[in-house]
Amino acid sequence: MRFLATSYQLFAICCIVAACTMPEVKQGDQLAAKGDWDGAVAAYRGALKKKPFDEDVKQRLDQAKTRAADQHYAEGRQYLKENRLAEAVQAFKQALSLDPSRSEHQTAVSDAFRLKEARDRLHAAERFQTLGRLDEALAAYEQAVQLDPDLTKALEAITAIAAQQAEQQFDWIVLDLPPLGPVVDARAVASQIDAFVLVVQWGRTSRRLVRTTLEADRHIRDKCLGVVFNKVDMKQLRLYEAYGSKAYYSGQYKNYYREGT
Repeated sequence: MRFLATSYQLFAICCIVAACTMPEVKQGDQLAAKGDWDGAVAAYRGALKKKPFDEDVKQRLDQAKTRAADQHYAEGRQYLKENRLAEAVQAFKQALSLDPSRSEHQTAVSDAFRLKEARDRLHAAERFQTLGRLDEALAAYEQAVQLDPDLTKALEAITAIAAQQAEQQFDWIVLDLPPLGPVVDARAVASQIDAFVLVVQWGRTSRRLVRTTLEADRHIRDKCLGVVFNKVDMKQLRLYEAYGSKAYYSGQYKNYYREGT
């Protein structure tokens, strides 16, 4: 029994030594040391074909695939920053194929495809607009914004087309835009708007926030005609009115202005 156990140990050691001396493993180790993880993966895969049950080669291959996936994921993030969406999609797909267990790789592929589709819709809309096919252009721009809400170029085009179509029917056009702070819509269409009226919630929105928001965007500030309060507390409002003014006495006739009285 002692001789048999010793034989097994020697056999295991020989297998490990044999794996380490395989030219494919040596090549993989050299490429890994240089940071060429794709090359290392290819080399270890070649070694695993020769010895499919070698645990040492499997471990080296798994480590190389993880490092290669991380490398491609980082490349994809950089491509996104540079707006090179086709390259980003390809890099994220490579990362996912090398390490499909990582949820961030799956999310990155999905996001990159979504952004690329948004750009494709934008380009299609621009072609429609050039051809004068405004309804089709407007639909494509809207699809682009749905895919990428931060696509300011599409937002500007939607506003321009809507205004162009509305000008043929109306003298005044009023757009109800989202809040200035968290959403880019108002800033994106500022160049297409003649004037802004800022709607502020009574008793909730601070003066500092209003001032800071307007100071942050000169284009909107310069076109701002004034402020309209909503959800006004009429009792509190009287405290800000001059005694004897029309606004002061309007409180006496508030029921007259209410519907149903």
